[in-house]
Amino acid sequence: MPLHGYIYIEDFIVKSVEDKNRNKEKRRVAELCGINWIFCINKQWPKTQILLITPPPIDENGRLRNPYSENPVTQPERTNEAAGAYAKACVAVAEECGIPVLDLWTKMQQFPDWENAYLRDGLHLTPSGNRLVFEELVVKLRDEGLSPENLPVDLPLFTEIDIDDPLKSFNK
Repeated sequence: MPLHGYIYIEDFIVKSVEDKNRNKEKRRVAELCGINWIFCINKQWPKTQILLITPPPIDENGRLRNPYSENPVTQPERTNEAAGAYAKACVAVAEECGIPVLDLWTKMQQFPDWENAYLRDGLHLTPSGNRLVFEELVVKLRDEGLSPENLPVDLPLFTEIDIDDPLKSFNK
């Protein structure tokens, strides 16, 4: 089964989730957008396996210390509550579609001092944050039977390329 690179849809969906009035209908729209996206991927590439990954949490104090623009504000431009709502919608979409999900939002907050350990500026990952994502992703992929050893090879391995006639190796 092909394993394709991820498609980053958070900004597309989070616009509906990050509603100041906490509008449940908009959250449902976000879930439906995710379901429609998954349906389209499965229809176009039926053998492709999909893994959803929630956003990490947001450290609002870290965002205030490191504002997005040069004009500091008194409120962060993103909130952990909104990231949590998106993460919850992402998990619900995964459950409804029967696909795996890696819930970074929940996982990261299980560790003490996650704000400083995993987030550089309240939003972007530190090296430790990237390591956690990598380790959790490897575990999740292995749980789903997608270890590197089990993945199909699209092109010949380097050791299989005929140095006298390289093109021949790609025609197999």
